[in-house]
Amino acid sequence: MKLTYTLAALFMCALTFAQCSECKSVAEAEKDPSKVISLKMNSYMSDEAFEEFPPVIFSFVNIEELYLTDFEFTEIPAAIGKLTKLKTLSFAGNSLEKLPEEIFELKNLKELLLNNNEFSDEYKAYIKKTAKEKLPNTKLMIN
Repeated sequence: MKLTYTLAALFMCALTFAQCSECKSVAEAEKDPSKVISLKMNSYMSDEAFEEFPPVIFSFVNIEELYLTDFEFTEIPAAIGKLTKLKTLSFAGNSLEKLPEEIFELKNLKELLLNNNEFSDEYKAYIKKTAKEKLPNTKLMIN
């Protein structure tokens, strides 16, 4: 009986080996995209470097938390709107001047972190107004 439980435990470990639900790298998350719930990356603590937004992120259909900070992204693709389960989204510390309108369609979003980007004062006002109208239950952080 003890051997059966041990074998079952080993089998379950083997099934989940190399998979993550709370990932710290895109490479780790790519191993099983449907299991990714959280991806938290900062360019200063990551071995991965990106010149542009990594499109593989759109395969993480169950993701609820996405932190891509300090990567110097200048653009976020409109496909971000496909990640409808997102609750927390952080693009802090990038070089964004605009956001895709699809961000404002993420109705499950509870936090939107946009500090330290290149938004003009006028565009910041637009983000605040639009977020208040379209995402009234979302905490917006922008400076």
